[in-house]
Amino acid sequence: MSDQARETCRNWFYKIASIRELIPRIYVEMAILRCYEFIQHNTFHIVIARIAKMIRGIGDPLIAMYVRCYLARKGYEVASNMKEYLIESFYDFLYSLNGFKKENQDKFQEDLKVNFHISLQDYYHLYSPALDWILQCIGHNANQSLFVQMLEKYKESNNPIVLKHIISSFPPDMVSQHAKAIVALIRDSQDVMPKSEIFSPLGVTLALSSPPKEQQLSLLSEVWKVVTKIENTTEYVQLVDVWIEYPLKHLTTREVNVMLSDLITHVKENQAFEKLQPQLHSILQKVLTHYQKNFQQIITMETFLPLLDLFSGQTQIEVNKTILNSFAKNQDGATSDPILINTLFLVGKSVHDSLNSLSFQDDIRQISKALVQFTSKIDFGMDLEKHLNFFVECRRAFANLDLVKYQLVVGACQLAQRTLRIIKGRHTAKTSAFVRACLAYCFITIPSLEDVIGRLKLYLLSSEVALMNQALPQADGLLKAAIKLIQEVPNRIEIESQMRPTEETLVSLLNNFASLMVAVPGHPEQGPFYLIKGLIKVVADYPWEAGNTGKARVYMNMLSLFAAQAQSKLPYTFKGVEGNDVLYGGDADFLNELQAIINKLLEDILEEISKFSVTADAETPIGRTPDQKLQSQLALELFNHTLSFAELNAKSATLCVHLYSIAKKGLGSSSAYLNNSLAYVKTKEGNLAKELFKKLTSS
Repeated sequence: MSDQARETCRNWFYKIASIRELIPRIYVEMAILRCYEFIQHNTFHIVIARIAKMIRGIGDPLIAMYVRCYLARKGYEVASNMKEYLIESFYDFLYSLNGFKKENQDKFQEDLKVNFHISLQDYYHLYSPALDWILQCIGHNANQSLFVQMLEKYKESNNPIVLKHIISSFPPDMVSQHAKAIVALIRDSQDVMPKSEIFSPLGVTLALSSPPKEQQLSLLSEVWKVVTKIENTTEYVQLVDVWIEYPLKHLTTREVNVMLSDLITHVKENQAFEKLQPQLHSILQKVLTHYQKNFQQIITMETFLPLLDLFSGQTQIEVNKTILNSFAKNQDGATSDPILINTLFLVGKSVHDSLNSLSFQDDIRQISKALVQFTSKIDFGMDLEKHLNFFVECRRAFANLDLVKYQLVVGACQLAQRTLRIIKGRHTAKTSAFVRACLAYCFITIPSLEDVIGRLKLYLLSSEVALMNQALPQADGLLKAAIKLIQEVPNRIEIESQMRPTEETLVSLLNNFASLMVAVPGHPEQGPFYLIKGLIKVVADYPWEAGNTGKARVYMNMLSLFAAQAQSKLPYTFKGVEGNDVLYGGDADFLNELQAIINKLLEDILEEISKFSVTADAETPIGRTPDQKLQSQLALELFNHTLSFAELNAKSATLCVHLYSIAKKGLGSSSAYLNNSLAYVKTKEGNLAKELFKKLTSS
C-alpha cells in the first residue's frame, strides 16, 4: 500500500471531520467509505458502527432513516456480511417511532397537516423505501431466530408499516411458519394505514410458501374475517387478486369458490365491477392458469360463469381471448362436455365478432389458430350427426375466418372417413346419407373461403373422400367446381407483405388432380374423358406467365395420366368404384379417343418447347441463353416420358432423336441427367431400341 495514498486519504478524512454540520459530514464520509482500506485494512466494521451511532444525532427521524439507508447501501459494498449495525439502525428507527405514540399522534398529525399538507399515513409511506432496503439487507441469508427477534422487536412500536416490510423482506418459508401469529399482529396493529397494505405482502409470501397444513384453512378464515369487512371495494379486490393464489395452491376448489363468491357479492354492489375490470381480469387469469390442464373443472365451478358475466367492453374481449387461448394450448385430448363446449363456443363467437377490417393480421391469425384448435378438440364419440351439426354452427359463428372454415371442411371429411372405417367400407342407406350430408357441407362451405388455392385443395380433398365413399354424383360436382376454379387462381399472391408466384403450387395441385383422375370413371352420356378434357381446356386457357414452364410440365404429367388409362388394368382404383378399365376396357372408340388426346397433348407440348427459342449469346461463357436451358430441360423431360409410356416405333424414335438433340445442345454432354436418360435407352429391348441408342450416341 502506498504511503502517499495513505496520507492522502487520511487528509481527506481530517477535512471531513472539520465539517461542522452533522448531515453533510456523515454523507461525505460514507461516500468515500471504501478509502479506509488505504488507511487501515479490515477496519470497516469499526467505522460503520461509529457512523451508525453518529446518525442518532440527527433530529428529524425521516432524514435519519434515509441516512441509515445510505449507510446500509455503502456498508453492503465493503462488508456485505455485517448485520450488527443494520439491526442497531433498525432498533434506532423503532425508538424514534415512539414519538408517534397515540398520545402524541394528534398533535403530530395537526403539525403535518398545517405545515406539510400531508396525512399521517402519507408521512409513514415516506419511510417505506429506506426501511425496505434496511430490512432487505437484514433478511438476506437470515436465520429463523433473527426473524423471530425482528417480530418481537416490532411489538414495541406496533406500527403496521414496520410489519409490512418485515413480511416482505424475510424468506417466505420463515414467514409462513409464523403466519398465524403475524395475522394476529396485523389485526392488533395501529390504524394508521389500511390493513389491506399489510395483508397484501403476506398473501404474496404465503402463495410462495405454504404454512403448516393444519393451519392452512383456519389461517385463511382468520384473514378473511378482516378482509371481507373492508368497505373500499378497490382495496378489497386488490387483496383478492393477491390472495386468490393461496387457496388455488394450498386448498381445494371449494375454498376457491367461496372466495370468488364473496368477490362477486362485493363488486356487484353499486356496479363497482365496471371500474374494476383489469383487477377482475387478473384474478380470472390466475384461476385459468391453475386449472389449465382441466378446463372441465373450471366450467363446473359455481362461480366461474357469474364471474365471466362481470366483464364488459374491451376487457370482456380480452378475457375471452385468454380463455380461448388457454383451452387451445392446455387442453389434453378431446372433450364432449356440453357445458364446456357451449361456453367455449360463446367465448369463441365473442372473440370472432370483435374482429373487423382494422384488426391486425397477427390478431386474426392468433384467433383463427385458437378457434381451429378449439374445434379440433371437440369429439361427440359415436354421435357423428351431432358433430356435423356442431360444424354447421361453427360455420355460421366463425364465418369471417378462412383458416377456421378450412379446418371445418377438413373435419367434415374426417367425419365421412370415420364413418367409412366404422362400417368397414360397407355403407347402409343411413351411413350413405350421412356421408352425402358431410360432402354437401363441404360443397357449401368451400366457396365461402377467400383463399382460392385453399379452395382448390379442399375441392380435391373432398372429391377424393367422395370417391372413397362411392358417392359418385358428389365427386362429380366437386371435381367440376375445382376445374372451374382453376381460372381464378392468381399468378401471384401476397405472403408476409411480399408478392410470391403461385406457379409451383398450381402445378403441384394440377399434378395431384391428374393423379386423382386416373381412378375417376367416365360419364355414361358425356364420355370417358369429359372431366379430363375440361381440365385440359382450363389449363390451356389459364394465363400462364411468359417464360415459365408450368403449362408444359402439367401437360407432360397428363401424358402419364393417359398412359395409365391405356392399360388393360388401372394401377389403382377406389374400392367399390369401377374405373375406365372396367367400363371401357378394349373398346375401339375409347382407344381412338385416347390416342387423339395424346396426339393433341404432344403437339401442345412441342409448341410450348418451341416458345423457348434458342439464340446464340457470345457474352455467356457456354454460348447459350437461359431460355435455351429451359427448353433443353423440357425436351429431356418429354424424351423420358416418350421412352417410358409410348410404344417405341419409327415415329416415336424420330421424336426421341429430335428431343435428345435439343436437350444435348442446351445441357451439354456432361449433364448427369442427360447421361442417365441415355443409359435408360440402353436398357430397352429390341432392335429399334439398339438403333436408337446408336443414333443418339453418334449425334
